[in-house]
Amino acid sequence: MSPTVLVVEDDADVRSLIAFALGLDESWRVLTADSVAAALTVLESDGDVDIVLTDGQLGDGTSETVRAAAAPRPVVLLSAWADGPSANRVPETGYAVRIAKPFDPMTLSAALSSALAARSQHPDGE
Repeated sequence: MSPTVLVVEDDADVRSLIAFALGLDESWRVLTADSVAAALTVLESDGDVDIVLTDGQLGDGTSETVRAAAAPRPVVLLSAWADGPSANRVPETGYAVRIAKPFDPMTLSAALSSALAARSQHPDGE
């Protein structure tokens, strides 16, 4: 069965681009949410979500809320600030991976697969 990714992005164009790019791979089941509230609803109602890809700043909150609700699933942060001072501290921040905006949509599947593989090797988050 294909792993399920929840894409949390408030920009409809970016959300559609991500869903399209991941859909090309055909190895992902893609769910989308346009807000923190929508993401929380999906996480509560769909126990099959394996990994979350979230924007850092959303209209109704931040990725921190999504990350906390998604635990223990890996969360990949999509951020314009991914190359800032905390970019090298990804494990310390609780995110599996940071992807900088602008991003290459064709690399998303590999980044998500890598985060899932790392989580399966270290399920306790270490």
